[in-house]
Amino acid sequence: MYKLKENTQIITDFSELIFTLGNRLCDNKINDKNYFIADDISELLLKLYDIYYSQNDITMQKCLDLWDRLLECRIVAAKELTKKIDKNDMP
Repeated sequence: MYKLKENTQIITDFSELIFTLGNRLCDNKINDKNYFIADDISELLLKLYDIYYSQNDITMQKCLDLWDRLLECRIVAAKELTKKIDKNDMP
């Protein structure tokens, strides 16, 4: 995850992995011990969205759908990052 967060050039190659991890987080297939991954997934998802904004409607929509799902699942990292976005206080 750390390498993906630092290198935005390769993040697009791992978009499906990011979507899978986000969905598994909501499905509780990632246990509580690994819950810290939610913060990383939220940040990667936001970066992926920024990359595909107005370039690839399908991937951009998948980002939005997963973001909605993370919020519906009450993933705290997604809620906190959403608040930062609203305040223009990005990580």
